[in-house]
Amino acid sequence: MSYCVHCGVKLASYETVCPLCGTPVIDPNAAQGTDQPRFEDYIETTDRKVDRHFLFTLISGLSLIPFIITAIVDYCLNHSFGWSLLVLGGEVVLWAFIMLPYRFSFAHPSTYIIFDTLAVALYLLMITLIFGMKWYLPLGLPLTVLSGLLLYVFVRILFEGAHRKLMTFGLLSFSLSLYLGLIDLIITLHSTGKFGFRWAYWPFVPLFTIGIIAMLFSRSQRISSWLKRRLFI
Repeated sequence: MSYCVHCGVKLASYETVCPLCGTPVIDPNAAQGTDQPRFEDYIETTDRKVDRHFLFTLISGLSLIPFIITAIVDYCLNHSFGWSLLVLGGEVVLWAFIMLPYRFSFAHPSTYIIFDTLAVALYLLMITLIFGMKWYLPLGLPLTVLSGLLLYVFVRILFEGAHRKLMTFGLLSFSLSLYLGLIDLIITLHSTGKFGFRWAYWPFVPLFTIGIIAMLFSRSQRISSWLKRRLFI
């Protein structure tokens, strides 16, 4: 009897990979066993292959129940579909945030941010159409797109893996400073009708300065080595 070198689970003699984590079994001193896989092992392996799809289908189907109930109540009270559509939109947003990454695998995690931003933008559009609001194009859509773009940039920077830690920190600070400045500019334009900044000076100046300095320092091997020794980065 041997054990997995990665997770420590007990292994049967016929197993060539760990049934829990999938790590290959490497034990040149172990004799090959003649026992056959148990029926329970076969069922457990089969379940791991189909449970993901089944759970996705089950949760997606159950999520429609709140919308169906609210749609019936909404139609019985108002003879139309209004606020019940907000329930449907909220479920679509949650589905994009939770179930989409659970069921589908993309080459890069930043792809999920695109679908999440699109789902939020469409949900806000539905709210404006139902209640007749006029803030979607000048305020809601730009803020949503900017927030999605910031998350997209953050994920790309963090998962790129090609940047040094100091360069990564500088890029994140620089991106955040631009995001806060644009957010303040959009809100000020919407509320006053004029371009300008009201509060973004305070976070923009230090974040922008720190980001530029960090990116410049990361290009110097001497400074980067000194910071790595001093700050353990």
